[in-house]
Amino acid sequence: MEDSIDLFYQIEQEFNLFNLKEEDCAAPWDLFRFSVLNKMATPFEKNQRIRLSTNKLIRFVPILLKSIIRLKETRYNTILFSANRYSNKDGLWYDKASEDIMRFFETNQGRLLNLDNIKPGNKYLNKITYNPLEIFKLTHKNYPNLSENTYGRIREAFSDNVPGFSIPYDFLNSQYRAFQQERAYYVRLFKRVSPDRIIFVQNGIQKGMIAAARISGIPIYEMQHGLYGKKYVLYYYPKIDNITDQLYPDVFFTFGSMWGKDFNAPTRIVPLGNDCFYNEPANAIRDSNTIVFISSIVHSSFLIPIARELASSHPEFRVIFKLHPGEFFRYDEMVQEFSEIKNVEIVRNEMNTSSLFDTAALVVVINSTAQYEALDKGAKVAILKASNYQSQDACFDHPNLHLFESTTELESIISSPLHKTEPQFFRKFNPDLLKEVLDTEKTLKN
Repeated sequence: MEDSIDLFYQIEQEFNLFNLKEEDCAAPWDLFRFSVLNKMATPFEKNQRIRLSTNKLIRFVPILLKSIIRLKETRYNTILFSANRYSNKDGLWYDKASEDIMRFFETNQGRLLNLDNIKPGNKYLNKITYNPLEIFKLTHKNYPNLSENTYGRIREAFSDNVPGFSIPYDFLNSQYRAFQQERAYYVRLFKRVSPDRIIFVQNGIQKGMIAAARISGIPIYEMQHGLYGKKYVLYYYPKIDNITDQLYPDVFFTFGSMWGKDFNAPTRIVPLGNDCFYNEPANAIRDSNTIVFISSIVHSSFLIPIARELASSHPEFRVIFKLHPGEFFRYDEMVQEFSEIKNVEIVRNEMNTSSLFDTAALVVVINSTAQYEALDKGAKVAILKASNYQSQDACFDHPNLHLFESTTELESIISSPLHKTEPQFFRKFNPDLLKEVLDTEKTLKN
C-alpha cells in the first residue's frame, strides 16, 4: 500500500492529470483519485448489494413521504449530512462525528435539517430525514459521458507504469455521470432549502455536494470522522497551479490540534474537538484475557490468521474480532471463518468500542482511528506491520504502542507492562471556537 501511494502521486504529477478538463467540470481527475488508488492498491472487490425485502420496501414508503414533506419546508439555517453508523447501548443509531455540532446548531442556530440514507428497520437517536439523492439519480440520467481524451490520458498514465493494471472506461464514466447527477441534485436542494451553511461527514468523497455548494455560494464544512494525512489521497494534494479548481471543503473540523498536519489544500483547519471520541483514561481493572482485534475491509485478510492462531493457541483468551461498519455485510462470512474456534466473538455494533477499550488487555489493529481512541483510553495497542500501517507513524512513539509481525511477538506484548498516560489525540468539543468560526462565515461565501 505504501509503495502504491508513492507511485500514485508520482504518476498523477508526471502525466499532469490535474490539468485535465471537461466541458462541465474543471477538475475531473479530482473525482477519480480515490477510486483509482483503491483499485490500484487493494485487489479486494467489495460486492455489497443491498436488496430491500417486500417488508422493508413497505416500511420505506413512510420514510420517503416524511422526507418529501420536510424538504418542502422553505427554510433551514443549517443542513447537516450525517453518517449514522454507530449504535448506542439502546440500539439507537447515531453519528459520533456530528453529535456535538448537531446539538450546538439545534440549540444556538435555529432550524437544522439532518439528512442521511435512513435504513428501514433502524431506530435513530436523533431526528433524521432521508436524503432522496438515490431516488433523484434513478429518474435523472441524461448527463454527458466522460470524454475519450480524459479517459485515454488516465488509462495511459497508469497502464504504462503499473504492470497488469487496467482502468475500464465504465469505471471512470460511471463516477463522472454520478458526479453530475449529485451536483444537479444538490444545486436544486440548496436552492429550495436556502441554508446559511452546509456541514457533512462523508470522508471527502462528496465532490458533487462540494461543487453545488460553490455554485450556490454557500459555505461548506467537513467534520473529521477518521484518519487523514499524506497517505490519504482525499485529503492531500500535491503542489499544483490550479489547486483552487479542486473540490475540497472551506473548513475542516478536526478531533484536536495534532490532526492539523498534512492537509495540503487551501482549507481552513479548525481543531474543534469531539466529545464522542474524547475519553479520559479508564480506571477499570483490565481483563488480562480479553484481546480485541479492530478489522476493516482492507485489513481483515491480514488480521484473521493472527486472530485464529492466537485464539487456537490460547483457549483461555476471549478474542473479540470487531468489524468495521464498511464490512458488516460480511458478518455471516466472518462467523463461518471462526466457527470452529469457540473463544472468538465476531461483533458489529453489539459492543461499544469505548467500553471494550476500558477493560481489554490489548487492542490489535493495522490502521484505524480506533488505535488512537484505545491509546487515549489507556489501553495497550499492538499494530501489525502489514498493509498501510506506516501511514499512522504519529503514534509510534507512544509508550503503550507496540509493533509486531508474528503471533509470538504478540504474546510477548500481551505480557508486557502497561504505562499510565494522558490523552493526546482527542480534545473536548469547543463550542466557543465554533462560534468564532461562525463569526467569520461571511468571508467564506462566494
